[in-house]
Amino acid sequence: MKILKKMQWKAVFLVGAVLIVHMLLIFYYGNLKAAFHEDEYFTYYTSAAYEAINPWGDILETTGLQLQSHFYVTQEHRFAFRDIIDIHANDVHPPLYYLTLNCFMSLFPYSFYKWFGILLNSAYSLVSCLGLMFFVYKLDKSEHCGKLALTIGLLYAIHPATISNIMFTRMYAMSVMWTVLYMDVFVLLVQNYRGRWQKFGWITASGAAVCYFAFLTHYFCLYVPFFLTLGFCIYVTVRKLFFKETGFLRMFIYGLALLLGIGLAILSFPAALSHIFGGYQGDWAFQTLLDEDPWSLLKMFLPVLNRCFFAGALYPALVIFALFGMAGLGLLVWRKKRNLPKVSVDLVTLGIGVTAGIIIVWLTAETSQFLDDPAICGCEGRQGRPCGFARRGDWLD
Repeated sequence: MKILKKMQWKAVFLVGAVLIVHMLLIFYYGNLKAAFHEDEYFTYYTSAAYEAINPWGDILETTGLQLQSHFYVTQEHRFAFRDIIDIHANDVHPPLYYLTLNCFMSLFPYSFYKWFGILLNSAYSLVSCLGLMFFVYKLDKSEHCGKLALTIGLLYAIHPATISNIMFTRMYAMSVMWTVLYMDVFVLLVQNYRGRWQKFGWITASGAAVCYFAFLTHYFCLYVPFFLTLGFCIYVTVRKLFFKETGFLRMFIYGLALLLGIGLAILSFPAALSHIFGGYQGDWAFQTLLDEDPWSLLKMFLPVLNRCFFAGALYPALVIFALFGMAGLGLLVWRKKRNLPKVSVDLVTLGIGVTAGIIIVWLTAETSQFLDDPAICGCEGRQGRPCGFARRGDWLD
């Protein structure tokens, strides 16, 4: 018992160390941040309960004091949830991230800090880091699962893309959190969908809740849950038809619960339907997916993927992935011939689902072009202070 407690405290200490390293990097690079992307200005502006602005329009001709007043929450706009929802109903994004940012900013009325967005994203990223470690720990059945989980958590914590995502005051850090949490729910589902009804009920409710909040954060958040769930439903159906295994009814119930969660999200924010089927981003996504030549899309995105995600090593990585895939297929055949126990489908299902979801996002998300967009590197004179804070009555020069 003492040994077990000692191991638990050691695990808590190591997980805490990973999170501390993550926060230290966030504070270091957050302190260096000295400018905002134009979309970040949009985030702060609408989170302060003002209508959307065009940073390249008449707003540049206004005084610094007038512009400043649009980037902090006034007493009138503190916790102005209804106003923010109405503003985003006329936009193309769901409002959940902006509501949480408004909550944070409302605690410090008449103030504007770059740390509002950074700290909010940090909270979401800490949950994502913990979620990834939990995911790997539950997925891996070997004696090294703890070490592997800590390694993955550390890689996430120090990865430049992670830090960059936190510095960018948009809904993407929150979107990552919901995606990771759904993967956690899903691995529990795969391992327990034939278990006790009570545990299955909690897993189902958790999946529906994650889909509800993910939908209200960013519509693309549902791609990964959709492909994961669809792939596993097909797997369970095949096992039911050919091997008479149980679990089909539960997966049907689980799928209905997810649809119910999404339906409740639509009822909470009815403008979502017009965003998806009538907004310019929805139209662009459907047009790209249905009308464009897949090969031309690959030619457009592969160089970006190669440069930004693989540091120029995409094609060697693809060769390695292919070799591992063939080795895995050979291992399955070898184990089947010798009547050895079947390999768990957890990793295969998750890998296919996540990969399919990410590919569809790349092919349909107009925001993918942000990989090449330059950030606004400064605002001079009285156009606005790019970082730090401003208080009512100060000139921003």
